[in-house]
Amino acid sequence: MRISFKHLSRLSASAALLATSLAGQQAWAQSLSLSGTVVDQDGEPIIGATVHVAGTNRVTSTNVDGKFSIKADKGEKLQISYVGYRRQNITVKNAGALNVVLVNDQNQLNEVVVTALGITRDAKSLSYARQSIDTEPLTEVRGSNLMDMLTGKAAGMQVISGGGPTASTRIVLRGVNSLTGNNQPLIVVDGVPIINNMGEDGDLDFGNPANLINPDEIEDLEVLKGANASALYGSDAANGVILITTKKATKKKGLGVTYGFNLMLGYLYNYPAYQNWYGAGQSCAFERANQGRNFYGSQGTAGGYDPSLPYGIWNPNNAGQDQRSWGMPMLGFDVVGRNGQVRQYSSHPETTKAMYGTSHMYTNSLSVDKVFDGGTFRLSYTNIISDDVLKGVNDLERHTFNLHTTADIAKWWNVDVSTRYVYEEVENRAFRNSSDRNPVYLFANLSRDASIEELVPWKKPDGTAYNFKGFTNPFWSLNECDNSDNKHWFMGNVTFNFKPYKMVDVRLRAATDLQVSEGWSFTNLNTPFDTDGEYMRWKRDWRNTNYEALVMFHNGFWDNLLNVNASIGASAQSIHGSRMYSKASQLQFKDMRSLSNAKGLVSALEESEGKKKQAVYGALSLGINGWAYIDATARNEWSSALPKNNNSYFYWSVGTGLVISDLLKLDQHIFPLVKVRGSYAKVGNDTGYDRLISGYYKAEDGRYTLFYR
Repeated sequence: MRISFKHLSRLSASAALLATSLAGQQAWAQSLSLSGTVVDQDGEPIIGATVHVAGTNRVTSTNVDGKFSIKADKGEKLQISYVGYRRQNITVKNAGALNVVLVNDQNQLNEVVVTALGITRDAKSLSYARQSIDTEPLTEVRGSNLMDMLTGKAAGMQVISGGGPTASTRIVLRGVNSLTGNNQPLIVVDGVPIINNMGEDGDLDFGNPANLINPDEIEDLEVLKGANASALYGSDAANGVILITTKKATKKKGLGVTYGFNLMLGYLYNYPAYQNWYGAGQSCAFERANQGRNFYGSQGTAGGYDPSLPYGIWNPNNAGQDQRSWGMPMLGFDVVGRNGQVRQYSSHPETTKAMYGTSHMYTNSLSVDKVFDGGTFRLSYTNIISDDVLKGVNDLERHTFNLHTTADIAKWWNVDVSTRYVYEEVENRAFRNSSDRNPVYLFANLSRDASIEELVPWKKPDGTAYNFKGFTNPFWSLNECDNSDNKHWFMGNVTFNFKPYKMVDVRLRAATDLQVSEGWSFTNLNTPFDTDGEYMRWKRDWRNTNYEALVMFHNGFWDNLLNVNASIGASAQSIHGSRMYSKASQLQFKDMRSLSNAKGLVSALEESEGKKKQAVYGALSLGINGWAYIDATARNEWSSALPKNNNSYFYWSVGTGLVISDLLKLDQHIFPLVKVRGSYAKVGNDTGYDRLISGYYKAEDGRYTLFYR
């Protein structure tokens, strides 16, 4: 039984919905051209400051004179930021010049950040590139998903959107490192690496798990760039790491209860540049000779003269006219339309716009937290309901539950438990690319003279389609080709923290990431590009289990002239995935979504993969008088994907940093931070679980093919 929270969520936020809708309508103003200058408190220009339109992909940087220019809508927010300065938020009101003064933020220069394996360190002590991302804007102005909202948030981070709210988002740090392998950074949530496989499968995109993470739950987000920053995470982190730390309970009187509501409205900002001069036909005509003209002796291919129509009128339906816009100029004279009714031969740009509307994303979140003697707990629930600007696709409903608790068993022993469960259901994900099931693609080939009245209805009473030479009716694809899927995602980890000595910490952790999804896709019988129809069911599951033991030492010597941080640990990882699907390539009856509706054989495929990895690793960090730092890491891994007699690989990294502003005691007002750093890293990697073995592939005709590796 499916329990829906949709009506409850909408009822609880109805008053805010009306107010937000009006505000959203006011924000739909014409795009304004903005320019300005960013300076510091002394009026000196700031070079390279980031200027970002919140919630969009529009971002720029200031030039050598501190100047910038960008386009934004009235009501949108500009976020201006630079390292070492407090971020400025400016609401766009009118076009014109902006003068922005950024204030020095000394706290940012002395900030403590989360690094690899959850170890906290002073930001200025790091010998590698990392960047903190401010999480507050992620909840103020939302994007369609978390990964898309990271666009423009970190230098060197490229965010490649799959093109829709339910699609996958690819992230690349510092360019592509592999032509055939994975180029994405490792995503770590509360110390647990997640499986973030792309959901691209044929003409559908089922999204990736990282986009299911709720931005309301994020306390801290760190980007570790490059292999030297993430060497302790192993070969999975060869392309960098994105560290996400979720919120915990905060100390307050009584029980802390927080409710949040957010509404995001979307509309199609811009349409392609269509021409509205020429209509359907070919060679600037309806058809060669007199084909399609309604007169005595007509040579039309579908019945000749029709006395119910005006004499001599063009009836392109009888001529089998090409439906591409290669015909005559649309001058408004009478012709017979595709539905057999007399109409004017003129452009209908409203046909394209009729497919689109306003999208809505409702987010309701509720959290309860409490700090008490000997422990804490935080429980939260978030509900998201959304649709798409393309009517009838990407209808999403998502429920997210988070529980985070800690307990002090003894003065030297603490237990931390974190669990997360996400249930997502999507009706009719948008088909993509140049698929005939993608109505957006079909609109690109639509005649400019086609009207809604000619395209709707899209099928005859017997269920067969009204066929048009040159294109498939996009309303057929929108209504007769559909899909549905749901996903369960569970993450959990248990961490035991021990402190046997003042300078020693021991951490034991067990974590799991379990993802199960299933769904179906359907192409109805009599579809113009697939007259036999198709129905497919599938199920996928992934499981990632991690065990970790880590011993950490930290101490200062000679009045902190020398600070030593050292760690040594071991980990074990087990990954398993499977996929099953069954497909009926020919259907007996229309409108029946079932494998039992198969006219012929039902093809089936079962796939399974997995591998295990073990590792030992260590890290050493030396800090000298607060201005010189030396880092070194080493790691050895064993992978089941490699040959048994050669499955071990070792790699290491070194780095150093020199804080010149502290060494020379420079004026922090003029030189808040002057630092030189350098590092070298070597990273090993394994391969896919089946790249070194032979296997069989079964085609739909039942034959097996042997693939040699």
